[in-house]
Amino acid sequence: MQVTHSQEGNITILHLEGKFNANAVSSVKKKVNQLIAENYVLLIFDYSKVDFVDSSGLGCMLSCLNLLKSKNGNLKVAGMSVKVRSVFELIQMHKIFESFETTTDALQGY
Repeated sequence: MQVTHSQEGNITILHLEGKFNANAVSSVKKKVNQLIAENYVLLIFDYSKVDFVDSSGLGCMLSCLNLLKSKNGNLKVAGMSVKVRSVFELIQMHKIFESFETTTDALQGY
């Protein structure tokens, strides 16, 4: 998985590309920890280029959310495909994370 980021004011958008599975967890956590160290604690995970997510990826998201909340931050999700959204909803993650159609919508949600 490729993980890049961009800034919109004090909000960071993490652009994820590929499969969000066990192989991707360490790179996502590393990037989130780096951003927190730089005091960026308002994040959006951009799922528009993610074609697969499994329990490891979802667990990583929960871990990141808990870490961000401990720093008075937050994590929102944007751009999920129908396939990814169905997995997300199947295990009730939509009750934990605010989800938006686009990153623009998520930015406005902050």
